[in-house]
Amino acid sequence: MELQFTIADQTYKVPQYISVECFARAVVWNLDDLNNLKPFVATIMDAPLSAMHQLDPEVLAFITGVCLQRFQLGDQEMKHHCLGHNLIEFDDMTFSQFVDLDTFISKGIANNIIEIGAILYDAPRNTIKRAPIEDIWGAVIAVSKWREQCYKEYDEFFELEENREGPQPPSEGAEANIQLMWWEAIMALANEDFLKIHQVVERPWREALNYLTWKKAQVQKQKLQNLKAKNDLSRRTK
Repeated sequence: MELQFTIADQTYKVPQYISVECFARAVVWNLDDLNNLKPFVATIMDAPLSAMHQLDPEVLAFITGVCLQRFQLGDQEMKHHCLGHNLIEFDDMTFSQFVDLDTFISKGIANNIIEIGAILYDAPRNTIKRAPIEDIWGAVIAVSKWREQCYKEYDEFFELEENREGPQPPSEGAEANIQLMWWEAIMALANEDFLKIHQVVERPWREALNYLTWKKAQVQKQKLQNLKAKNDLSRRTK
């Protein structure tokens, strides 16, 4: 159903679908606050807020309902193709893709949906932002769940605090400096050689995390040996 209205010779339409770019702009409005409904609808329709103020209340209410309905995502099937681009295989990611996805998800899916979609479908941002949000949403949810499993599998490296549900990755908007953590990990893999960074990030993600986990265990082992040697020396000198 095509829905539109005209004000001062300017016609505004409710889009047939919500694009990824439109979703990224509209999701910032907290719809728990009813005062945000008008700017939300204005964002969806790419119209000035002043146009919303000129609408008949009943017309505005109807348009708002349609916008809200088209904005709902629910459980979307994971689609393996989007605008001519194929969904990447999660287990075949490079370390660079893994790090970038983890960083964007940690900083907030809604705020970084274009970047996340571009990585998942190995597509340019300008392509992904035109796609219907429902076409990539299933993959976004799937990779988020897959990421949680990766954190559980490599808990020894991530050192996540355990709870009843098991280790969990940093949530959206987490305060932890995820970028610094990954930068230090990359430098450790590159043996602090900046010129080797490109080689490191193009390696398989699992290979990188296996090495980082082993390296961390070696460091901990060395610390324990040093502590034991220090205690032995202390006892001998008493």
